[in-house]
Amino acid sequence: MKTRKLRVKRRKTYRKGGVQVKRTSKSQERLDSIAPIGIKPNPVSRSKPKIDRSADFQNLIDGVGVEQILKEFAEFIGRSGMETIAPDGNPDRRRTRRVVVGPTFTGIAFDGAHWKGYENGQLRYDSYVTEIQRPGTNNYCQSYAAYLWAKQGDIKPFVQGEYSNNVMRMSNLWYNFLTRAKSGVYGEEYWEDIKNLFELEGEVRKYDIEKAIKTLDILRTNIDIATDFANSKEDSVS
Repeated sequence: MKTRKLRVKRRKTYRKGGVQVKRTSKSQERLDSIAPIGIKPNPVSRSKPKIDRSADFQNLIDGVGVEQILKEFAEFIGRSGMETIAPDGNPDRRRTRRVVVGPTFTGIAFDGAHWKGYENGQLRYDSYVTEIQRPGTNNYCQSYAAYLWAKQGDIKPFVQGEYSNNVMRMSNLWYNFLTRAKSGVYGEEYWEDIKNLFELEGEVRKYDIEKAIKTLDILRTNIDIATDFANSKEDSVS
């Protein structure tokens, strides 16, 4: 990939239509070579007001944190049979009670603040320790745990310390999984099942899967918003 060097302009102002105008500069953060093919980050814009996306982020985090969906996602990554444990059997992360993992447990568990992966009761996978997620944040820990478990610790294509780009990569994986399911590749009933798991708890509508897909599309293509997500924390999580 060719890289361009910025030209250093000696003069800070120039004349336009007889008026002295101050020069402005534009900056753009680029993805590294491992970024999903065809995805280009949006240029940084300082002029646009920042949009509050916290509700969209929360909808996405809660939706992909549904245990059965995480199991399907792990199988999509390449490994089936993942067990899950969440406090009170509830994937809702508004809990503080710790969980107890048995000696034969193989899968991922939520300990009240963070999802981690286990093999035969032994802690093996932690996105904080592997440095693919910024420590102390509450965003894709459930997804990283499922991915690391499915890949048995292999972090590729994620890169240590590249928290924003890792969010873009994970968002791309989720986007591909959900859009493929929606397209009917796995059958119409499969998509309906995923949609119901995501949106319904009994007769109560919980999360919006179409909104989540739109959020994923933004996160996988916009480095600035991915950075906001990479640094995000859930207010309800201690």
